[in-house]
Amino acid sequence: MDQAWQSMESAPKDGTPILVFSRHDADPFYNPDGKTLTPYRCYCEANGSADDGFHIVEWKDGDSDYDEWSGRSYTWPAWWFVVGSDGEIAVNATHWMPLPPSPEAP
Repeated sequence: MDQAWQSMESAPKDGTPILVFSRHDADPFYNPDGKTLTPYRCYCEANGSADDGFHIVEWKDGDSDYDEWSGRSYTWPAWWFVVGSDGEIAVNATHWMPLPPSPEAP
């Protein structure tokens, strides 16, 4: 198992927990059109984000919902979230590596 830091493009997007390094300001916050928010920024606006540093995260697929009161549909993009946060704490991961194996029982 490769324990070197790797680019996020190669990270598993199947729900496997991984170790990442996150930097909030590495995200431009707006897509190239200059009008729409990046997926990370969408989650920052809605729920906040994790601090810079190391986190154990997992990929969560996007979702959509219909708000009967407003009559509007909402789509949430797929993104990286802190494990155990139930898709609430987004992470702007810049690099990743597999988690090390768990220690053997004594």
